[in-house]
Amino acid sequence: MQWPIFDRNHNLLLKQGQVIRSDRQLETLLQLGLYRDGHWRPAKVTRPVEIEEEDDDPVESADKTVYEPFGNVPFKLGDVLQMRPTGEEKAPYFVKLYGLNDKGSLILSAPYVNGSLVLVREGQPFRFRAFLGKSIYAFDATAIKSHLTPYPYLHVGIPSKVQVINVRQASRITVNLVSSIETIGEFGVEKMACLIGDLSIHGARIKMSRLLCQIGQEVTLSFKLNVMETDHYIVQPAVVRNIQVSDEEKQAVHMGLQFHETDMQRKLILQNFLYQHVLGQS
Repeated sequence: MQWPIFDRNHNLLLKQGQVIRSDRQLETLLQLGLYRDGHWRPAKVTRPVEIEEEDDDPVESADKTVYEPFGNVPFKLGDVLQMRPTGEEKAPYFVKLYGLNDKGSLILSAPYVNGSLVLVREGQPFRFRAFLGKSIYAFDATAIKSHLTPYPYLHVGIPSKVQVINVRQASRITVNLVSSIETIGEFGVEKMACLIGDLSIHGARIKMSRLLCQIGQEVTLSFKLNVMETDHYIVQPAVVRNIQVSDEEKQAVHMGLQFHETDMQRKLILQNFLYQHVLGQS
């Protein structure tokens, strides 16, 4: 994309530099409406989220990690990697793959922050992440050499193994989101604050101070998600599937909610939030 792309409600869908990689992704975006704002200031380039068909079965836990040889990673020239100094909590840098020799080094563009070059020390350790296809690849590597001519670029060491997280298996995440639940009860509309403890495309587990509804009852869950530095307000119809009561917590009532079929825009926002979270925690 040459420009940032928005939907008809001015929600950011794609940042400048992101790539539409499938006909299904393009079809979904066209349904949302694609608009360009010529006054938008370009943001950092990140790798786009793939839009896929979802299974009807409940989403599995994110604890599905394997390790593979580095040579199995399906890198292509121009792929975007996330790069963060080991042990530091600062925002990650984004760099591009310029070259690769699996017995030598990765050749990467030099990182920039707000248009300024970030100086990288030889021997400095980094944690790298890449979102490629349906998986997230994470590995630790050390800067071998930093060059400034003929343009700024880095040589980074090749790790022996890479952590691989399958995104479809990792689409249920642990969160702590303030939200509200609303239902129609005996005395009309009732509304209560609650916390979302985990979230997926298909549903959520929430915590609340008292029992508001019963299994099988229709509810509406409202919450805010931040995706690509933009806040989105979600109003999601759902049904209560299970209830548990704990005497050990202040938020004693735990409810499992199954989301009803959502519109394309809400689904896209949820999917991007989940993948963004998984990428940040891998």
